[in-house]
Amino acid sequence: MQVWFSTHKKSKAGNSKYGDIFRGLRGSEILKKLWTVPEYRNMMIKMKKEHWKNPEYRTKMEKILKSPEVRLKQSETLKARWKDDTFRANTQKNAFAKLGMKPTMLEEQFMEFFVINNLPFEYVGDGKFLNKYFRIGNKYPDFIHIDGKKLCIEVGSKKEKSVKRKYRTYSSWMEYEQQRKEYFAKRGWKCLVLWIGELKFEQSLIQKVNNFLEE
Repeated sequence: MQVWFSTHKKSKAGNSKYGDIFRGLRGSEILKKLWTVPEYRNMMIKMKKEHWKNPEYRTKMEKILKSPEVRLKQSETLKARWKDDTFRANTQKNAFAKLGMKPTMLEEQFMEFFVINNLPFEYVGDGKFLNKYFRIGNKYPDFIHIDGKKLCIEVGSKKEKSVKRKYRTYSSWMEYEQQRKEYFAKRGWKCLVLWIGELKFEQSLIQKVNNFLEE
């Protein structure tokens, strides 16, 4: 880094090239600002990649990164950064983008059902609501009430393959339904769980949703 400073800190005219960036900064603040300089950042990334090719260096770093002290520090740092709304929103956005989350065919059927029958529920299963990432606790419900009532709806299928895949951590879909309701209730939300088979009985399902709204 000192070599980089010595060769880049002055322009041809002899003036400080990065004076405006580093003026008034000290220690770690300088390193943070340095990382915003593409030239420096690219150089450091390239250097780290070269170091990582060395088995001895890689083994040493893996041991350090897995140590309890480093893991605790990383955890505390992430918790502190998570309190920042911008950081949290960007992290969630990138996570959903990588997962390629979007409405499933099942969710799309319920979306259509709610729209056709003028039922006030908005799809948020991909985490998005009003251009923000929405969650209750650490879970993302499928639908929430559009007018601010703390009502959410989860949708699913009781088919054997779906149950084994989605509810494998539960003994049955009934246990899943009960625990989901309890989870949201502890956070001040009422939850209704609907199943794909109920769409065959439209009027009964409409009444079920309306009863949920009136509770």
